[in-house]
Amino acid sequence: MQRAIVALAVSVLLAAAGSLQAADLSPARWPVAERKTLQAGEQTYWTSEARYVRGAVLITGSASPVAIHAGIEALRQGGSAADAATVVALTQVARTMGQTVSYAGKMAVAYYDARTRKVSFLDAGWSPYADEREIASIPDLGAEPPADGLGRQTLVPGFMRGAEALHARFGRLPWSDLFAPAIWSAETGVEASPAILGLRQSNAARFARTPEGRRWLTQADGQPVKSGDLIRQPELAMTLRAVAEGGADEMYRGAWARDYVAAVRARGGRATGGDLSRYRPIWRAPLAAGFGDATILGMSTGTLACASLTSLSLLDAMRVGSMGPYWKDPAAFRAYARAIQYATLRQVVRASPTAFERKAALPAATCAERLTKPYAAALASELLKLKPHPFGDASVAAPEAGHHTMAVVVRDAKGNVAVLVHSANGAPTGIVVGGVPIPEAATVNKWALLAAQAGDLLVNDITPLIALRHGRPVAAVGATGTSLMSESIRLMGEILSGHESLTDITAAPPLLYNFQPPKSVDAFATWPVLTPAGDYAPGFLKAMAAIGVSPPMGTYAPGVLDRQPALGLSIQETPRHMAWTSLRGTAAVAVIDPANGQAKAVEVSGIDTFAEAR
Repeated sequence: MQRAIVALAVSVLLAAAGSLQAADLSPARWPVAERKTLQAGEQTYWTSEARYVRGAVLITGSASPVAIHAGIEALRQGGSAADAATVVALTQVARTMGQTVSYAGKMAVAYYDARTRKVSFLDAGWSPYADEREIASIPDLGAEPPADGLGRQTLVPGFMRGAEALHARFGRLPWSDLFAPAIWSAETGVEASPAILGLRQSNAARFARTPEGRRWLTQADGQPVKSGDLIRQPELAMTLRAVAEGGADEMYRGAWARDYVAAVRARGGRATGGDLSRYRPIWRAPLAAGFGDATILGMSTGTLACASLTSLSLLDAMRVGSMGPYWKDPAAFRAYARAIQYATLRQVVRASPTAFERKAALPAATCAERLTKPYAAALASELLKLKPHPFGDASVAAPEAGHHTMAVVVRDAKGNVAVLVHSANGAPTGIVVGGVPIPEAATVNKWALLAAQAGDLLVNDITPLIALRHGRPVAAVGATGTSLMSESIRLMGEILSGHESLTDITAAPPLLYNFQPPKSVDAFATWPVLTPAGDYAPGFLKAMAAIGVSPPMGTYAPGVLDRQPALGLSIQETPRHMAWTSLRGTAAVAVIDPANGQAKAVEVSGIDTFAEAR
C-alpha cells in the first residue's frame, strides 16, 4: 500500500513537471500589434536608433527581432538558455530564407551552466564524405561549376544534430515546442524585405542551375518574388514538422537524409547515407586566456577561437587595460592592430615553432602553450617595436575568406548563459532539399578537408566566447560576418577594460580583417591596417606613421593626439560603406553583472543585431 502511494505521488509530480515544461511558442498567439511591430523591424534589417536593453533575462542576436522575441517567449514559459538559443536559431533561418544560415549548416555553442559553474563547448561543425578523396578537384571559392558539379561543393551538415545535442544536455522544454515559431514562419509566410530580395537577386544565377532552385526563387504561381510579397515555404514547413516530431534523425537517417544523398549524388557529389548516419557533434574542452582579473573561454579546437584568445592574451600583456579606448588612444589602437595581425597570420604560418619562438625558447606546439603569460610577454615586447619581426623566416598563406553567420546570446533567470553561433559558411549551391538550401561548405573548407578522415569534424572556425570573473560570467560574445575574430577581440577587450559604455563600444569604428597577407613575413611591420575612411581624426592616423620612436610600455598619454610619438603602423583607409558592411563583423554581445544578475545589451543603428529583455 505504501509503495503504491509513493508511486502515485511520483507520477503526479512527474505529470506536474511535464505540464510546466510544455510551451506554446507560436507567434499566432502573440498580440497582433506586437507581432506586426516585430515583423516591421525585419524590413529595415537594422534598428534606426540606439536602444539600451537590460533585464534579469536577456536575448540579443542578429537579423530578426521576431526570432529574438520567440526566444524571450521560450524563457517566459519556463525554457532554459539552451531552449531559447535554439528557438532563436531555428527561427532566424526560417525568417531569413536560409541564405546566410541554413538548417544544413553548422554551429558552435558556449554554455555556462549556473548549477555547476562550468562552461561547455559544443562543436557541431562540418564532416566530410568518406568517398570524397579528390579534394584538389573540388571547385575553388568563387568558381561557379555547372549543375552536375554542385554536389562536390557540399559537406555533411551539423546544425540539427547540434541543436539536438544542446537540448539533450541543457534543455527543459519539449523538443517539438522549439520549432513552433519557425514552422509558423514557413507556413504563414515572411514578407520579402530588401535584405531577402537582395540576397535572392545576388544568388539567382546559383539557384537557376537546378529545377528545385528555380522553384525556390519563385512564388507558388511561378512568379518572381517582389518587395512586400509574402513568401511561404510549404516544403520547409513539412521538413521542420518531421524533425520536430521525429528528432534530428529525420535529417540524418530519415526521408530528408535519403533525399539529400540523392540530390547531392545526382550533381556529382560523393555523399552516402552512412556519412549522415554516423555524424555526431562533440562536446569540446575549453581553452582559456587571462585578461586582467578575468578569464576568457573559447572552444579548444577552433582556429578563430585560438586566434581570438591569442590576441586577447597579447593585449593583456601590452597592458591595454591601462590605456584609453582604441578609437581615442593611438597606442591602444596600435596594440589591437598588432595583436590581431599576429594572431591572423599565426594560424597560417607554415612553421611551428617559428624562428622567433625558437630563439625566445617559447613552447608553441599547441594553442594552449601560446596562451601562457611568458609567451604573451615575450611576444608583446616584440610586437611593440617599430619594426616587429615575430615570425623569423616562416612562410605564410592567405587568411581564409569570410563567413555567412548569425549569432544569439541568452542569459536566463537561473543564470545560465548560452552563446550560439551558426553558419552556412558560404553561398548557396542551388541545391534545395525539402525547402532547405544547401550551402557550398566544401568549397570554403578545402583547406580543412586535406587532413580530415571520414567521420571527423572539420576545424570549426566560428568562435563563441564567454568571460568569467571569480567563476561567474561577465560578458558573452557571438561574433558574425567577415571580421568576426576582430569583432570578438575588440568587444571583449574593451568590455573587460571598462573604458566606455557598452553602447559606445558597440558603435565604435570596427577593427577590420585584412585578407591580403604580407608578401613575406619580413613585411609584417608594413602590412597595412585597414580603417574606415573618416572614422578617425587625421591627427589620430598621422600618429601611427612609420617614423619616430616607439614609447616604452606604460608611458602612453591617451587623448593627446598631436603629441603622441609615431607608432610604426601602415594605415590603409577603406571606403566607409565597404568597411561597415562587407569588410566588418558584427556581434551579439551581452554584459552581465554577477552581483545582481542583471544583463544588458544594446541595439546600435547600422548593425543588424536586436535585443530584448524582461
